Amino acid sequence: MEQREIKLRSWDKEEKVMYYSEKEPFFEIGRRGFIGVNLKSGEWRGGANHVLMLSTGLKDSEGKEIYEGDIVQTQGRIGRGYKPAWIEEVHYSDITAKWYPQNICVTERCRVLGNIFENPKLLKK
Repeated sequence: MEQREIKLRSWDKEEKVMYYSEKEPFFEIGRRGFIGVNLKSGEWRGGANHVLMLSTGLKDSEGKEIYEGDIVQTQGRIGRGYKPAWIEEVHYSDITAKWYPQNICVTERCRVLGNIFENPKLLKK
């Protein structure tokens, strides 16, 4: 079995900025177990000010990487057709060891609209 690349992103609650592991020099787990982001300026940020999110390893219908905390628009199967699109947050369940909504695996029927930090109003419908 081929191992997939681990991709992370981090939301800086103070600066209101999202950092991506493939775009920034690197992420690092510090001695106290929290994330530190090495910014291009050489400045370190981390700890309680950052929310760490993992990539699902999947891409949406437009080729965009799907991360924890993303808000996706999906369609579900009903009989022979598909249910109208609904909007949900992507999250992982430690209990079932699955990503939700489960139909993000059918990525041709899934589109990333935003995320819970930059676009929270998308969930308030």
